[in-house]
Amino acid sequence: MSIEIYSVGDRGITLATKGAVTLDIQQRIWWISTELTASEDRQIIDIIPGMNSLTLTLNPYADCDKQALITRLTSLWHQSNSIDLSNHFKGKTIEVPVIYGGEKGPDLSEVAAIHNLTPMEVIQRHTAPLYTVYFIGFMPGFVYLGGLDSSLETPRRAEPRLKIPAGSVGIGGAQTGVYPAESPGGWQIIGNTSLAFFDATREHPSLFLPGDQLKFIAEEILL
Repeated sequence: MSIEIYSVGDRGITLATKGAVTLDIQQRIWWISTELTASEDRQIIDIIPGMNSLTLTLNPYADCDKQALITRLTSLWHQSNSIDLSNHFKGKTIEVPVIYGGEKGPDLSEVAAIHNLTPMEVIQRHTAPLYTVYFIGFMPGFVYLGGLDSSLETPRRAEPRLKIPAGSVGIGGAQTGVYPAESPGGWQIIGNTSLAFFDATREHPSLFLPGDQLKFIAEEILL
């Protein structure tokens, strides 16, 4: 797997991988993030793991050596290739109850028609995997998940909705996820969960962290 490391403005550096998104790549990004966090480098004020990428935000009040940091990222990436990380990031597993179809999942029938499946077959394939949280992004608590059955990969809606209810479960391309709060969005909505993925009043506001796992459970089906 090849990588590219480049500057983002005058106070950022991004490491990006090329190719498909895989759990192995995400684990290597998480490992590099933990190594940098442990080093407590004053040059770095934020470490942001993303999908196939890692971005560093640099301290505007420190004398930063970008080239040295780029060299360090390159070295850490090569180190990660020699480490078995398959059991290194085992997070918690949470079941997510979902009401599929009806007003809660207005795009379920359309997704089924796109793939020549019945709505029940879509639900069965969506609830079968154990998904892994690759990273949190887009909005607080929004999980990007690995593990969607490739037969359910569905293009985003041609016309995004201006308002999607909190808890909406959707499919967008090769991803599935849950909208933690009301939001505009273009994903195909197939259901809804009452589980709060983000709550600012909790000690840990985001229900999930990278490496955690998620299992969708069909609580109710409205066809």
